[in-house]
Amino acid sequence: MQIKLQSGFGSFSPEFERGIAVIEREMIARGLDPSMFVISKDYAASSHNRPIGAGHRSYDYTVFIGDEHFTVTMPDDMRFLVYFAKRCLSAADDETDATATTPQPPGMLARIANWFSQPI
Repeated sequence: MQIKLQSGFGSFSPEFERGIAVIEREMIARGLDPSMFVISKDYAASSHNRPIGAGHRSYDYTVFIGDEHFTVTMPDDMRFLVYFAKRCLSAADDETDATATTPQPPGMLARIANWFSQPI
């Protein structure tokens, strides 16, 4: 049950591969199946427009989960790993928290309407 890693030009950093193993264990603990995830790493399109030696190259990371996917552009593997962990693990926490009903603060429009209804 591992997340599948793909790259069109090389491998992921060793730190990333160690970190992804920790995230896989956390996913399993939260009831997620890591084998449903595929992470693909490619050069970002904006990276190709830079002169040689100018600036830092960016990477597009595409995460596939079944029929769904999302893509983010990050400067390196570890920044993506932090982003992925926050997005993936917090989503799993949100699903488990959805059963508990906590009162939500009023939305922006409700606050504005309340503010306008106040006497001057």
